[in-house]
Amino acid sequence: PEKARAVSVRARGLTSEWTLARKLADALGPAPTGPIIIMAEGLHLDGERLTRALCETIPHATIVGGMAADGERFERTVLLQDTEILTDGLVAMALPPQIAAVFATGCGWQPMGPPRTVTKAEGRLVLQLDDEPALSLYARYLGPHAADLPASGHHFPLLVSAPGGAPALRSLIAVDAERHGLFFTTAIPEGSTVRLMHASMRDVLDAARTAARQIPQGCTAALMVSCVARRHVLGPLAEDEPAEVAATLGVPMAGWYSYGEIAAAPCSFRNQTICLTALRPR
Repeated sequence: PEKARAVSVRARGLTSEWTLARKLADALGPAPTGPIIIMAEGLHLDGERLTRALCETIPHATIVGGMAADGERFERTVLLQDTEILTDGLVAMALPPQIAAVFATGCGWQPMGPPRTVTKAEGRLVLQLDDEPALSLYARYLGPHAADLPASGHHFPLLVSAPGGAPALRSLIAVDAERHGLFFTTAIPEGSTVRLMHASMRDVLDAARTAARQIPQGCTAALMVSCVARRHVLGPLAEDEPAEVAATLGVPMAGWYSYGEIAAAPCSFRNQTICLTALRPR
């Protein structure tokens, strides 16, 4: 039987996420058909573009995982593969085809305030919402917590409805104080309709419990990738999310807190979400 394979690919010098995805496909060799777990640099890669590129470049594999994170520092993310340390690119583990995977996701975020239009944006940098500087609007909602941006922005992601796309949550990861703009995990096109979102501790934990209950019995291991924002919202209850998921699944579990999650069924890039992947013999 085939064995799991782990490879690393650096992004340095590459021109796009599609170039990185093709380099990964070459490193993996013959088209893998088992699940692939992705761990990617979390601050400079566009998570949505990377996910789309991976799913198009390696179409017959199930791809899950997410971006690396640096807690609330937003300075540098680090990946490890054997003795190699990477601060760019990604690490991938291709599991053998005799392993099957089942999936579940949970969110728990609720809308607040009216819908707004992105009136000025440059890639991942949102400059204006309803013709108002994006940073000013966030500061108004956050009040005294605005001084703690971008960390306090975890409590206020955007639900983005871009033309021709499904609604998706997007996390704030950096501030451009000079231009009064906000950086998000992926590009948000001008003309998109957005809503600020928020969640309570109870909302976040309820969503995690619901996701765990969707995983069928008979699995032997599980991967949990949960957003840093969820940990931030939970605060002193942060350990309850993985503890309750592990207790519900009753199998060995690993994972990390991320700056963006890659979910399967369908293959998509998420934020503010818990993504569970449970493994079992095929």
